Amino acid sequence: HIQVCRAIYLLTQAIGLLATSFPKVRIYFAVGNHGRDASIHPKRATHQKFNAIETGIYYAVKTACRELSNVTFSQPLTPWVDYHAQGHRIYATHGDTNLTPGNPGSSINTRALQNQTNQINAALKDREEYKVFAVGHVHQAMVTQLPNGAYLITNGALVPPGGFAQSLNIMEAPQTQVIWETTQAHPVGDFRFITVDQNCKDSQIKAFEGL
Repeated sequence: HIQVCRAIYLLTQAIGLLATSFPKVRIYFAVGNHGRDASIHPKRATHQKFNAIETGIYYAVKTACRELSNVTFSQPLTPWVDYHAQGHRIYATHGDTNLTPGNPGSSINTRALQNQTNQINAALKDREEYKVFAVGHVHQAMVTQLPNGAYLITNGALVPPGGFAQSLNIMEAPQTQVIWETTQAHPVGDFRFITVDQNCKDSQIKAFEGL
């Protein structure tokens, strides 16, 4: 529950900063596996994935930011987010149930991911196919272009290796998030890895101070 409070505190600040920096901000929410409610989904959440602890966090953040008139919020009931940016269609999901990249910190099988993205796009008309696929879960930041032409982005983690990671002999990992630019000509243009750790001194977001 402290983690829930911390997430609301930090996300609300971050969205407030974005609202002051850009004329229009769109926020898309997607749940992962760490917020799975074990009383509803004892194992992997393969149905009603939105019925998770994160949804309570997202609703609280949306409510706290309701006075920000230039910010819109969306949480689909599907396990993935589907949105358009500069004429390109983007697919984003956590990666533990849909478009699964592999075990956290262990491996990212790009050939298998190409097959998965091909299957997803095969169900769509050519002009409606996804150009970018973004996932988390593996705790390893990466940007690559698959042989089918689609871009694959895997996000890093904001926390250092925990007990599960250490059980896989992963003792250190950068706390990295991926940010990328989309233009009308390029679904993925410039991108960079944002490292957030104890050396980050210039953040405008205040650390959680407790209850």
